[in-house]
Amino acid sequence: IASNQLAKADIVTLFGSSQVDVTKAQLENHTATLDLVSIFGSHHLIIPKHWKVSVQGVPILSSVRYSHSEYADTWSAPDKNQDNDATEKDAPVLHIRYFYLFSNLTIRRV
Repeated sequence: IASNQLAKADIVTLFGSSQVDVTKAQLENHTATLDLVSIFGSHHLIIPKHWKVSVQGVPILSSVRYSHSEYADTWSAPDKNQDNDATEKDAPVLHIRYFYLFSNLTIRRV
């Protein structure tokens, strides 16, 4: 995604996978939301290190991998590895909301 004003995106996979790279995107008003749905599939997200990330969702027999940690069967995965130079006020925020059934979410920071 190389949008100049990314505010929201919906991504759905059924029996497949997707890779979404938002490193070239600019967030509208410094915030954006990705709504993800996957059934028997996977999503691979690539995001910039300086962005803050909020992850919330429902993983049913699914997993979320983030910064070499795994959050399975949880409602929220906190962003514990904020390795950035931006102040909290300036940092763009990416909200990730998901519903997964037999699926995987991988979030990689670059």
